[in-house]
Amino acid sequence: MALAAGSQLSKSQVDKLGALLRSGSIDADVITRLDCFRREFSDAYQFVERTLTEHLGQSVTGRPSKSTIALCEKLRRETSRLSQIQDVAGCRVVVGNLYDQDELCSNAKILLGRVEVDDRRLKPSHGYRAVHLIVERGRYLVEVQIRTRPQHAWAEISEKIADAFGHEIKYGQGDGEAIEFLHRLSELSFELENIDYDKFKLSRGTTRLRAVRSEEALAARLRMKALSRRRVECVRNIRSLLKGQGN
Repeated sequence: MALAAGSQLSKSQVDKLGALLRSGSIDADVITRLDCFRREFSDAYQFVERTLTEHLGQSVTGRPSKSTIALCEKLRRETSRLSQIQDVAGCRVVVGNLYDQDELCSNAKILLGRVEVDDRRLKPSHGYRAVHLIVERGRYLVEVQIRTRPQHAWAEISEKIADAFGHEIKYGQGDGEAIEFLHRLSELSFELENIDYDKFKLSRGTTRLRAVRSEEALAARLRMKALSRRRVECVRNIRSLLKGQGN
């Protein structure tokens, strides 16, 4: 079916296209319709990218739309219809720590309009942690992945292991030792991030107590020392885990 220049696919047309992609029935007409579908996300994606870069001062890595291969793999892996996929268009922002992540999420929600938050920090997906914002612009969705540096480092390690053991590793299938390593590394990395976040909040709250000798100030100092000990132990465990993986 030929499409007029600038025409939009209806929801039923999008889902029919998705069914063809899922089944592998891909010909020149399917590719033409898929290109049309991808282009429809351009304005929504550019709005999100501009907001993040110009108004929130972030460095953005993104793509106006998924590749044909990525869309086909996602459709075969999941039961969602093409019109329901939330990350056809998307971008990523990497920030320093959990505090920065919370701040950016709060500010982005104000500026981006209709936003659904998918917080994967406490409930990770096969070890993957981040905060995803699903931005709605008319009928189009754009996904924003907001990761801390440790979360991004874990994701990059996961990609390298998936290259070696198979991409099903990222979805909890395949080599058991590799899966266990990624889960353990995710847990330890998140523990370390939370320790640093707790130390940051404690240091801010006790600034006024530094010159005061009181039970409250003493408790704060003891708490800080305990967190520092936990941090040393956590770093030691991460190094041991990484050393074991390298052997």
